[in-house]
Order: sequence, then C-alpha cells, then structure tokens
Amino acid sequence: MTRSFEQAMAMFAPTLPMVVAYSGGADSTALLLACHRDRQAMDEPEVLVAAAMAAGLDGTAARAVLQSDRCADAVREREALYTSAGIHSVPAVIVNDQYLISGGQPAEVFEQSLRQIAANGSKS
Repeated sequence: MTRSFEQAMAMFAPTLPMVVAYSGGADSTALLLACHRDRQAMDEPEVLVAAAMAAGLDGTAARAVLQSDRCADAVREREALYTSAGIHSVPAVIVNDQYLISGGQPAEVFEQSLRQIAANGSKS
C-alpha cells in the first residue's frame, strides 16, 4: 500500500509502537537503531529528522511536519487503534490489520500463528 508523505512522517511521531506497526513502506531501521542501539532521545526533533532522512525521506519536509500539527490527528488515531487492540508495548506484530502477535515470541510461535491465520483466510 502506498502512503502519502504525511502518513509516512506520522510514523516518526511520538510512539515507537506506532512506528513499527505503521511503517508505511519507509525503512524504520534508522529509527530503531537510534532508539535501541544508540539510545538517542526519541523526543528530540533532530533525532527524528535524521532517522527520517536515513529512511529516504526529505529532511526539510520531515522537520516541517514535526514543527506543525498536521499529522497529529493521524498519529492519535493510530495510537488509539493500537491501544484499543491491546498494544501497550513493543514488539507487537499486526497481521492483515486484524491479528495481533504480542511480545517477543520465539520463531515457533510466529510460525504457528501465521499458519492459523493462513488457515482462517482460506476458509473465507
């Protein structure tokens, strides 16, 4: 699915769970490295702008989005969606916008879950 620039930038807004779940096709690796490996402050606009640029997004446009509230509604809507789905921490994986695999699970749990989801999909 193709997302607009503003939707892609919304992923860099305040919450990491939303970033992981709503990457919109942009590479969130830089943001994850900045947060987890480099322990950078995710509430610092320049950290987010640098991560946006590393993901291939325009830094000037990213800064403009962060300085405005034009993505605030989209961010809050996604935040509310994930909170209502029971996501309060990461990792959380949503499959097909309806199945939640929560927490750091072993590969076997992912395999079993994905097989069940595929089986349910073939019954439709």
